[in-house]
Amino acid sequence: MIILALPFSIVIAVLFFPWQGHWLLWLLVAFQLALALYLAGRTQQVGLANCLLVMGLMIAGCQWGMLAKHSLTPLPPSSGKTLYLTGKVVDVAQQYFQQTQYRVKLGCLGYTKTSCDFFASSGHIWPSYGQISVSAPNSSALKPGQTWRWQVEHKPYGDTKDQSGFDLYTWLLSHHLIGRFNVVAATTAELLHTDRLHIDQIRQQLNEFFRRQLAQDTDINASIYPVLLALISGDRSLMNEQHWQLFNRTGTTHLVAISGLHVGLVATWCVWIFGNVFRRWHWFTQRFAASHGAALFALLACTGYAALAGFGLPTQRALIMLVIYFCLLWLGKVHQLWMGLIVAFACVLVWDPVACLSIGFWLSFVAVGCILWVVGGTPIKPSWGGAWVRVQLGLFFALAPLLLWKMQAVSLSAPLANLVAIPVVGFILTPLILVWSLVWSLFGGGEGLLQLAVWCGEGLLWGLQWISGWDSSQYQVGIKPWWAMVLACIGLMWLLTPGLPARILSVFLLLPLLLPQAPAQGVIVFAGNSPRLLSVKSDHILAISNNGWPQLISAWQSDWLRHHGIGIRQQLILQDSHNLWQAKGFTLAVFSLIEGPLGQLGVKTVNYMDLCGNAASLVGQFGLQVFRDERYPRHCAVLLKQDNPGANWLLWPSSSIRSQQTLLTKLPVMEKVTVLVAPASSQKIAPGLVTWLKQSGGHLIALKPLPVSLSKELELASVPIRYLTQGNRWISSADHEAAPHYSGDTTGQK
Repeated sequence: MIILALPFSIVIAVLFFPWQGHWLLWLLVAFQLALALYLAGRTQQVGLANCLLVMGLMIAGCQWGMLAKHSLTPLPPSSGKTLYLTGKVVDVAQQYFQQTQYRVKLGCLGYTKTSCDFFASSGHIWPSYGQISVSAPNSSALKPGQTWRWQVEHKPYGDTKDQSGFDLYTWLLSHHLIGRFNVVAATTAELLHTDRLHIDQIRQQLNEFFRRQLAQDTDINASIYPVLLALISGDRSLMNEQHWQLFNRTGTTHLVAISGLHVGLVATWCVWIFGNVFRRWHWFTQRFAASHGAALFALLACTGYAALAGFGLPTQRALIMLVIYFCLLWLGKVHQLWMGLIVAFACVLVWDPVACLSIGFWLSFVAVGCILWVVGGTPIKPSWGGAWVRVQLGLFFALAPLLLWKMQAVSLSAPLANLVAIPVVGFILTPLILVWSLVWSLFGGGEGLLQLAVWCGEGLLWGLQWISGWDSSQYQVGIKPWWAMVLACIGLMWLLTPGLPARILSVFLLLPLLLPQAPAQGVIVFAGNSPRLLSVKSDHILAISNNGWPQLISAWQSDWLRHHGIGIRQQLILQDSHNLWQAKGFTLAVFSLIEGPLGQLGVKTVNYMDLCGNAASLVGQFGLQVFRDERYPRHCAVLLKQDNPGANWLLWPSSSIRSQQTLLTKLPVMEKVTVLVAPASSQKIAPGLVTWLKQSGGHLIALKPLPVSLSKELELASVPIRYLTQGNRWISSADHEAAPHYSGDTTGQK
């Protein structure tokens, strides 16, 4: 157990230590380890030697974790200056609307072609990557294995955390991404070098092949081709929102992410095939065990599979764990699986210390530990059918606290779905599609194998769609504190461990994590480039923003819903969705809520309306009033009236001064109104708005800086101003009769 001191200290350093280590600490580590080895030879000093060894490993782990965190920390913004980036294209390109994103292994980043003022790859232990966004028409000319030099602009990070709890900084750090960059328009990239053979070139060819197959498929929304591509190369760029919803609701997302499951199944197949071969080779079996030779070939095959998957971080973890297991096999200690799991845990963190920032890292080790716990910690399994059912139930209960805490959702149908899906994927789909890829790459054929895989995959997707259609197939909660997750883990261990007394009382430890929560009623305003407002009621939610087409439910809306534990039903009804893509100004989305059997809220229907384009009875029904300029239909102001007096909200457009003056003539004088504005860089606010605000006794919230002259005018008129920064929000709760209260940055408050 002494070895646990090393990974434990790495995790502590990466999660909590903000500073860089010092070289003097390495000298202290070397001295402690040398003294520990000296004292270990004396029987009377074994305890002291162990203490020194633990202390040395902990200091070394902290140093190693701090070094990795410092080396992979995202770069600071470059103040809008143009940079020259030199790097090699790796991985497969990702298409996002009008842009193409590439993952680039960075070599140099500086203000000139020959300088590396910002970053130089020399002297770094871990490779660093960057994300390049190209909007040029010929962006497809970039191929994996090519080294280019671009003129780029560093993307600003903005607010690193959103409403769903997603932390951009942590995500960049865990993926070894030190920056995101936009290629400067009207600039020419320089091709410096092209590798003759690069594994990602094969992955790119597979992507292009399945993209052509997908274009010919009539059922694009639930096509099997993106799933087959993910099983071959780990490339999920062709999967759409329907795929992700299907896998999330059934708890089978791990099936399309090449990790320990896929690598382990490939190793199982290889050990079975090559084991039979080596048993018939008498010369080999007289000198070695047939299982040892089969394990060696299985390791080589899994290494090739990991290379085809791009050597992603989950694949690297799986390969390390497989190497340790085979080492135990070759040493004759295969029954010491718990020790192997601990050694694998330490080796993975030494190889990639920032892996502990990823939820997938913890889920993978918790899953393996749960399997060992369920099957008794030995490879000898009684009644494989019963053991398989126990494993699925054990995984569900073991992973549920982590999933509810981090993802705010858990699939209640996951045990049933995985009970069938894992054998189908592991023993039918994956072997078929891998054999096809080998035949296709060598001989250019294999249509029969591909068609057989398509038929099997379509049957699997049909079954998953049937399971995901259940109303109670997913349970969602809102954001919960970390202590609720810890209590739930303790409660589950207490509940599921035979022999412990009063196990029924452990249910009370699960309640803080499992109880659903209802969002506070009121108005929430989100900062951004344009006004975004939510009005929350007990039975519906109003979302007002600019047109978010082609997203039917915008990312900021879905993040807020997930943050508060409000799920989106599988049979979601969309009404008047054509108003969304036809809208040119403010749009209204009405989310009708329904309570599930377990008390959790869900979205039943979504009704869309073009606020600036037409007037309907639905607008007045929810306390909305729209003021339009008939000459410019896309320019309108939206007034949201609340039940509480003095809690009215006005969304003011970023239009011309002339159009704003027209809208001002239509506004009535009212009591205590809050005006939300986001002026464009080239537009100003009509001076008459200040007079109207003074008469109404209201105040103004600005999403962007106002002109100095307007700020002074507002100050002279005693009109309060607040500026929202990215990610903060202004909240007016309907549960209180007091004036709206503010949550966020108060910079610029008058």
